[in-house]
Amino acid sequence: MDDKALNTNPATDTLIKAGEAIPGYDIRKGLAAVDGDTEAWREVTQIFIDTTPGILETLKAQCEEDDPQYSVTVHGIKGVCYSVGAEEAGDKAKELELRSKDGDTAFVRAHTGNLVSTVEKLIVDLTNLLKKIPADR
Repeated sequence: MDDKALNTNPATDTLIKAGEAIPGYDIRKGLAAVDGDTEAWREVTQIFIDTTPGILETLKAQCEEDDPQYSVTVHGIKGVCYSVGAEEAGDKAKELELRSKDGDTAFVRAHTGNLVSTVEKLIVDLTNLLKKIPADR
């Protein structure tokens, strides 16, 4: 999505610039998912920050127990990552989902921690971004 489609203004430009500094994150896709509405982006991002840690804990437990619901949980993580613009994490979750469905438990066990740490780092980065960027009011 280009800046014209986002109806940029100085506040949106600042948000985009700060978001582009986050590794593995595509702020433009996150904004595009909410039609460029920065307040909606802020709300969706806050929901991601608040709810994803619990899902990651579930995923880790499922991985350790070879739980057949692992692929369902990682599918959900994939979707939420892509919906907020977390492309790198979404791609990792996609690979884990496919490998899990194929029964490749060795790969799943070896790579789930990497997905978890990637998403946890993203949560920290997004939290810091929200603190830096004032809400539209």
